[in-house]
Amino acid sequence: MHQNASNDDESCERARFAAAANILITRPDGTVLLVHHRRSGLWVLPGGKTQTDESPRTCALREGTEELGVPIQMGPLLSVHWLTAKSALWPAAADIPHAYPCHLTTFAAAISTEDAERITVPDDELLGYAWWDPVDVARPHLMETANAAHLLAVTGAGPEAVTYLEDGSSL
Repeated sequence: MHQNASNDDESCERARFAAAANILITRPDGTVLLVHHRRSGLWVLPGGKTQTDESPRTCALREGTEELGVPIQMGPLLSVHWLTAKSALWPAAADIPHAYPCHLTTFAAAISTEDAERITVPDDELLGYAWWDPVDVARPHLMETANAAHLLAVTGAGPEAVTYLEDGSSL
């Protein structure tokens, strides 16, 4: 029995941070499905913040379905990205209480060809969607820097690799 485990628990506070999850849907030609975020005006992978007691995978499925309006088939884990306020994902994002630090988890996902033709995005949150070549969209006026680095890392890592990033940098 460990003696130091009893009273030390009271003085140690567990780390608390935000969690978010998104999905990467890729077509055979290598283009990826991105959504145009209304608040930031930038392109992002479909996804969002986890709800209380929601796992990252459940969040990714829920957010993907909500943002695209079609059924999503979930695939494997692709990445974990540790984000701090220095990689604020849009202007003033660092001012949002409890937004950072944040673990962003990305999963591979798929939609059917028929469903790809029926995508509808929520007008109050998104401006639209498009299929992009990752290299063409990973630019400052189209994507935030850490998200662009994240997209390039997960699309270039290979199907069996899991990528770990911190503030947009692979380690």
